[in-house]
Amino acid sequence: MARVSPISLLLFSFLILNGCEEKTLTLSAPYGNNLERTVLAKSPQQYGGHLCLITPAGELFCLGNNDNGQLGIKTAESQNTLAKVEAAEAAKQKEIPWFSVALGSHHTCALKVDGSLWCWGSNQYSQLGRSDLPFDQVVKEPQKVPGLWRAVAAGATYTCAISAEKGLFCFGTAPSGGWPLGGNEKTLILNNPKMIAKGNNFLAMASSSGHLCAINEENELFCLGENNLGRLGNSQKTFENLTKMGEHKVNYIALGERESCALDDSGLLWCLGQDLPYMPRTLGLPPDWQKLDDTAWLNVTIGNSALCGLTKNGGMRCLGSNEYSELGVDDPSLTTDAPVINGDFVAAIPLGHTNCALKKSGELLCAGYGKSVADLLKEAPPPRITHKASPEAVAGDGHYTKVAAGEKHTCAIALDGSVWCFGDNSRGQCGAPLNNKVLLRPAPVDGLSMTMELSCGPYHCCALDNEGTARCFGDNSKGQFTDPARGKYLAPHQLGKKFRSISAGFEHTCGIDTEGDPVCYGSGNTFGAAAGSYGPFRLKTGNSWNKVIMGKNNICFLNKYQIACLGSNRQGQLFETGVYGRKSPSVLKMAAVNDLTMAGDSLIVIKRDGSLACWGAPNLCWPAAAQKENTVRQWPLSGGNFKTILAAEAGEGNKAHLCGLLAGGEVACLGSGEHGELADGVAKENYFVKEAQKIAGHWQTLAVGGAHTCFINESGELYCAGDNSAYQLGLPLVGHAELKKIWASPSVTIP
Repeated sequence: MARVSPISLLLFSFLILNGCEEKTLTLSAPYGNNLERTVLAKSPQQYGGHLCLITPAGELFCLGNNDNGQLGIKTAESQNTLAKVEAAEAAKQKEIPWFSVALGSHHTCALKVDGSLWCWGSNQYSQLGRSDLPFDQVVKEPQKVPGLWRAVAAGATYTCAISAEKGLFCFGTAPSGGWPLGGNEKTLILNNPKMIAKGNNFLAMASSSGHLCAINEENELFCLGENNLGRLGNSQKTFENLTKMGEHKVNYIALGERESCALDDSGLLWCLGQDLPYMPRTLGLPPDWQKLDDTAWLNVTIGNSALCGLTKNGGMRCLGSNEYSELGVDDPSLTTDAPVINGDFVAAIPLGHTNCALKKSGELLCAGYGKSVADLLKEAPPPRITHKASPEAVAGDGHYTKVAAGEKHTCAIALDGSVWCFGDNSRGQCGAPLNNKVLLRPAPVDGLSMTMELSCGPYHCCALDNEGTARCFGDNSKGQFTDPARGKYLAPHQLGKKFRSISAGFEHTCGIDTEGDPVCYGSGNTFGAAAGSYGPFRLKTGNSWNKVIMGKNNICFLNKYQIACLGSNRQGQLFETGVYGRKSPSVLKMAAVNDLTMAGDSLIVIKRDGSLACWGAPNLCWPAAAQKENTVRQWPLSGGNFKTILAAEAGEGNKAHLCGLLAGGEVACLGSGEHGELADGVAKENYFVKEAQKIAGHWQTLAVGGAHTCFINESGELYCAGDNSAYQLGLPLVGHAELKKIWASPSVTIP
């Protein structure tokens, strides 16, 4: 995957020197300072690539993959440390500094300040510009390309350069449609440098594997190549000739596989292309140049998943994927609002899932995944932590009293009564602004204090404080806790009553008020009320209740002696036959129990002897294959001495798991364990446990989410296991958010 070299400097000053046997061209940076003369470039391969560095003193160093001699060091052995590149004819060339370097997938080309161009590495597609070089052998040291040149850029298997006369020449395999040679003549491969455009006075260029762009003295932009994803801003499929891209004036151009980006006179960044990870989503699919924001940039480089560059205020900024914290912040959903990182940086470049900045001191600092540059260039990062089969401590040093879990998020009450959440926040269920799609680590929910009780449904949560005031947050699209006209997704919203307890369900919220009556919110149709009404509905039952339990299709109330439920009875979960469902609570005809929970259409109870019994759908009570006919069934579940139980059905696949706290402080779990949610050390497809398995330890409380489980121990420490696809386990990424030193070589110290 080709990327533009970050050192395609735009406005060069050139001086033709006479009096020598051979004409030379002296290249100098536009502003004459180290910032513009430090060159750091990476090959376009996502993994298995190489990297080169030119210091202000003009020395060229490379490291990384060298299977085709692309490091230019007279060997084909890959290098883990920087190796100095020397051009052939060393006696004549050693005092002439290098000026710029361009990296293809398996070849490298670099300019010296005298305008001489040197290439090395793979010549399989004539990308070295010398037809006399072998096609079947690697070229291990720099070879001179005839002519004098001002700038160079490399695609995956081609090279282009601007001549002393400001014409655009190319060699190697054309990015698309063949190289134009005048008229209708085209060729796929050029063995030697051939002019593909003249009379345009070009000064700078950039390239990707599929398209090539150049800027002339009038700051006009010309491009050719593929236009898939609109990266050239036009409905044409390809541009087979170098074509002027509108009337836009640009000073700098950077190309990626999906995009073209440019800087204007003010340093503002403008881009073309579809679904760019670093462009504001409100821009949609821009058919024309779209400005990112008001940041003033000096230069930018497009990597495989990010764009990085130096800003005019002296900092470094990266935009794009933050899956491995490579933007320097923890929020993995962040793409466009990444901050500028201040420092004495002289170059910045994205390396796969890592973004790096080079300091004047010669230190290379990187954020994201990786241990060293050599590792970054040759290794793909491991899969992000998507599940854990054993309980692991949640990131951070917080101590908690209670925990609740939704489908893919987790919330907990801290010792001071504040509420902290992490995981999926796509519907505001973590209490954070919606632009934070996920929370990697626990973050406080504003407006909650002195919390005594906490409950989470799949996409909303409710907190009850020490005065009986309930506040709910998250998905309110079905009127889960107030009229949805007030907002689809809400920050903590105070309910208008006082409660003894509160419970958040799938699309409802119910509490027990101070008089012991159930009060519920949600669709009135559930409670026999008019459609379009959302409560609160006070449900008179003639009994005083202590606890409310929310299932997917049922709501139950519990006191010391009885259970009353309403909702579906499709699977016999209401312990009745011949009844399809109820829209008002009905006392179940069953013996008193110590506790109950629901998962999908299953109802599970702790009997007086501490054992478990289950009614309803077989997805939790027993593997689905055991269901022979659709009849009301009871499947006793083994295990004794249960104190409390919780269960949840995953949103995908109708699989469920159950965990309970035992009298001795241990936890026991059963059911589906594909993601490790049973915390028994196993995570595999179709894994189902029929017998409750104990989890060693002394636990105080627990929570069960869609496919994850969390526990709090006697010390108040929070542990979680299971699915981590939305960071609901609170586990850190494989990577680091802050810039860390990757290497600093005395031989390339920058003064």
